[in-house]
Amino acid sequence: MPAAPLNCADSPAAPDCPTVGTAVYASVVVPVFNNAATLAELHRRIVAVLEARGVTFEILMVDDGSRDESWRVIAALSAQDARLRGLRLARNFGQHAAVCAGLDRIRGAVVLSIDADLQNAPEDFPALLDEFERGFEFVSGYRSFRRDSYFRRVLPSLLLNRLVQRVIHVPLRDYGCGINAVARRLAVEVGRHGEMRRFLKPLLALLADSASEVPVRHLPRGDGKSSYSLTRLLALQLDFFISFTRTPFQLVGATGLLMFAGGAVGGLLYLMILGLLGVSLGPRVQVLLLLVLVIGLQLSVLGLLGEYILRTYHVAQGQPLYVVRDDSAAPPREGIQP
Repeated sequence: MPAAPLNCADSPAAPDCPTVGTAVYASVVVPVFNNAATLAELHRRIVAVLEARGVTFEILMVDDGSRDESWRVIAALSAQDARLRGLRLARNFGQHAAVCAGLDRIRGAVVLSIDADLQNAPEDFPALLDEFERGFEFVSGYRSFRRDSYFRRVLPSLLLNRLVQRVIHVPLRDYGCGINAVARRLAVEVGRHGEMRRFLKPLLALLADSASEVPVRHLPRGDGKSSYSLTRLLALQLDFFISFTRTPFQLVGATGLLMFAGGAVGGLLYLMILGLLGVSLGPRVQVLLLLVLVIGLQLSVLGLLGEYILRTYHVAQGQPLYVVRDDSAAPPREGIQP
């Protein structure tokens, strides 16, 4: 069951409400990578939708190491609209890192995320907000009809969705959709999870007390091309599997134990046959049994080491997920008026 809807007007001191004095209800986080041609149009549509909704809001555009004029466009838009804040990362850290940079700086009770390429429509924000205001902490958009190549994008995405569903047991349909609504509590909580933030939507779904999804439009790309190639999507699946579950190491360890047990039992049977019947099974069988014992023992040790290395990796993560180069396109934090 979803939690009770948040009402910051009645309870301004609630932990999920904006900081006193900011009066921001919705924070819109936009990861930007070589999207100079679409930013002005995206800004205009976000403002129109949220002003029509009648809520106070801020927009955070995070330039993830763009090589075009994206940062100049963000700075110009910020100079025109004090509700827009810009952040420039030192290099391209990836889409999820850029979103996390925005999440670390939000002031709203709800975070709305959207990609900058205009494939997602800001006009779907009201449906996400309606679901959020029903009490869901995490509202995921899902693309009911995708305008992508089936074999290059849709099929790998389907496989990744199935993998995520099986690992975290939250049956959302589209973990790759870039338009979502997230409660402030979750936005703060994900900051404590280190490298796992590189898989932001699965992490949010895992941490949320209640999650829902709404259908959203998927439009032709406004400019440029996707940075997610087929090989990158497949590598992402493997990386997610290793980051979110110990299953690979457990499978290797279990296989090693089975092989070791099989070799031990086989060796015992061989000795029994040799002792009772006086029949030798030949040097090849002896070598095979020995190999099974040795390889099984090695795989068992490898699985055990994998467990320790993975746990040490999660504890010892000290490297930052992103590095900020410039935040000069950020107006004073108390200035939110248009």
